[in-house]
Amino acid sequence: MEEVKNIFFKSNLFSSDKKLVFHPEYLELTNKKSNIFKSKFEKESIANFRYGIKWLNGYAFTFGRIYCIDIENDKNEIIKIRLKSFYGFNLKSLSDKYVKIIDFLQDYYFDDISRKYLYNFTNDISFIINNIEFNKNGIILKKKHCSLGRCRN
Repeated sequence: MEEVKNIFFKSNLFSSDKKLVFHPEYLELTNKKSNIFKSKFEKESIANFRYGIKWLNGYAFTFGRIYCIDIENDKNEIIKIRLKSFYGFNLKSLSDKYVKIIDFLQDYYFDDISRKYLYNFTNDISFIINNIEFNKNGIILKKKHCSLGRCRN
């Protein structure tokens, strides 16, 4: 992916507009109107992301949902994106933005990162993911060495 993509969103009815910039070298979150810099993650520093939908349930029925996306870098800083829909307002546009954000994250960042780890693994090059060290002998979990079926200190 070579072109820069922007997604504009509002977390809810009362929040300010935000702009999420997908650049091949970085990910950036800013306020749309003032261009106040909020967070910027370099591509190589992105460590984790998770996403999901939280349903808002009332006594007898579901009245809304919150689309949640969290992106974490290697310094444990997190970009939290929340898209909230109540009683079906903006449901279609928010679900479309949610899917686009996840697709862009995968295309711009995680495909290349996973290819790098796969290359390292197939060529017996040691690497670390979330404090888990992968090497040619096995994996090391919090100072324990695990190979096929055995763990030792």
